[in-house]
Amino acid sequence: MSNFRKEKNCPSSFDLVDVINREIDGEHALRVAVHLASCEFCAAELEFYRAFPPDGFDVPAPPIPAPLLELAEALIAKETIHISRLEYLLKEAA
Repeated sequence: MSNFRKEKNCPSSFDLVDVINREIDGEHALRVAVHLASCEFCAAELEFYRAFPPDGFDVPAPPIPAPLLELAEALIAKETIHISRLEYLLKEAA
């Protein structure tokens, strides 16, 4: 693990973000893919960018469970929620 670092032959961080954004193709994409298969550092960097995308890169949010969505909409609309309904929604969400 002492060589866990970016080397001169590693793709740039911009190239790795382009991989995630699917903005890289052709021979360059093939070179990056081959490199990622053998370089633990770049593979880890790619996973980091997937988990923590740079500014301007949108990550799809997972869907909100229906009970929590119902509760959130009621709170936003400032509706009164009967305690039994609130307990049910919280139980369903858990």
